[in-house]
Amino acid sequence: TCALPISLLHLYNYVLETCGALLLVGTDAPARWEMKLADLASRMKALTGAGISAPDDDLLAALLVKQFRDRQLRVGEDVVFYLLARMERSFAAVSEIVAAIDAAALERHRPVTVPLAREILDGAA
Repeated sequence: TCALPISLLHLYNYVLETCGALLLVGTDAPARWEMKLADLASRMKALTGAGISAPDDDLLAALLVKQFRDRQLRVGEDVVFYLLARMERSFAAVSEIVAAIDAAALERHRPVTVPLAREILDGAA
């Protein structure tokens, strides 16, 4: 048998006794995890769960602006709105797009504009 369930139960009890904190991360809430130990299953069902949704437009726009600024790139709102309307809705996509646009702007000695962003998104880089 796997020692993980009993170890998790001991960890949970220790954190509770010491007034500590425990963050459990998974694709499902801990209450939905299949547990063979009844004590552990009941503890998992008692936990409060929180979900992390895909970022909305406001958050994606703020991330784009921040990452462009971190790279000391001046980017107009038109570029941000253009990207928002056409990009994948994820944190990873923001990083990848900003890095690709930065590299293209440096290589071509061009400012970051909608036409440059279009080239990057269309894969014509």
